[in-house]
Amino acid sequence: MGKLLPACAAALLAACAAPAASGLGIEMEREVFGYCERLSYVITVDEVTGDPAYVVIRDSGGTAGSPVPLPVASETTVETAPFPFEREVFPEGSYEVAVSYAGMTAEAGFEVADLGIVCIPGTARQVVLGWAAGGASDGFMVDALQRYVGAAMIPFEIEGDIIYEISLPGWVRGAGALWAAGQISDADLIGIINYVAGRGLLLPGEGGQA
Repeated sequence: MGKLLPACAAALLAACAAPAASGLGIEMEREVFGYCERLSYVITVDEVTGDPAYVVIRDSGGTAGSPVPLPVASETTVETAPFPFEREVFPEGSYEVAVSYAGMTAEAGFEVADLGIVCIPGTARQVVLGWAAGGASDGFMVDALQRYVGAAMIPFEIEGDIIYEISLPGWVRGAGALWAAGQISDADLIGIINYVAGRGLLLPGEGGQA
């Protein structure tokens, strides 16, 4: 103990004596993700075995989802979740991604927060797509926005038969078709709905009159 180890100072003795780093690592794209953004991370391995990795997401209370297999074809695997974060599934808070591979495990944490991103989540997206294609009424589309899109400024509560009385100006559905084709963004479409609402054209029984 009288001699200093050649590779480290006394203050780093504990670190030098620690076991070698695992052959598995995970790094998040960033620390905080917002609603309608997709989880993204990088998995690194020292050796490709041909077996998949298994990924699990846990919340701060320890509740975990089902393990998801992830093919590992190289020493670096960049993964982006197929679906964005939705408030109904991921309340704001802390989460952890745990990955298992070849008998090793690694974890990384991240936060889910409301970053003010204007978007139409998957819960409402199918209804809005159906409306844009002519398969759903204006009332059902507006109801979906009121329920699931906080940025949608619907000036009244949609209850009971009111949903059947809502009629938007025809050009709004044309904007919806542009949105469905990817020519305008979620924020653009919500902005149009809010514009119509602000002009008093989004009221039961009155919307289609202008």
